[in-house]
Amino acid sequence: FEHGDFLLIGTNGGGLNNAGTGSILTLNNCIVSSNTSTSSGGGMQNFSTSTLTINNSTFSGNMGGSTTGGGGAQFNGTVRLTNSTFANNTATAGSGGGFQSNGTSLIMTNVTVYGNTAVTNGGGIHRATTNANFFPRNSIIAGNVGDMASPDITNSAGGITSEGNN
Repeated sequence: FEHGDFLLIGTNGGGLNNAGTGSILTLNNCIVSSNTSTSSGGGMQNFSTSTLTINNSTFSGNMGGSTTGGGGAQFNGTVRLTNSTFANNTATAGSGGGFQSNGTSLIMTNVTVYGNTAVTNGGGIHRATTNANFFPRNSIIAGNVGDMASPDITNSAGGITSEGNN
């Protein structure tokens, strides 16, 4: 998708659901805004066997309504985020206001996660149990609100490997 605006209400992935087995999706220069999910991933959900690349895009004002979380998005599978912003998203019943990551790999470069809210873990980002590889580089994760001791990011699984300038 290029230069798209997405405005929908859905069960998983209010705006987008990359759910095909082995599917590959790239979002360039997109605004994913004001979507609502009654389950996980207010703005979008990426399925566990899917690959997602997001470049120069903004996720804002999305709401995820399930205890599985992800106000802006729920990322399963393999995800690469570059030059993108997750702001003012809300996980109304779960964790990861900006996004929740359950996938096999998450690489973030020049990403801002700011002003998001979750009623439980990680107002900005929540890493759930199956994500073994999380690599942020030159990214800002700040100014988020969550219920746990770390409002910006919570980590339920393996380590976070900072690649510098965070």
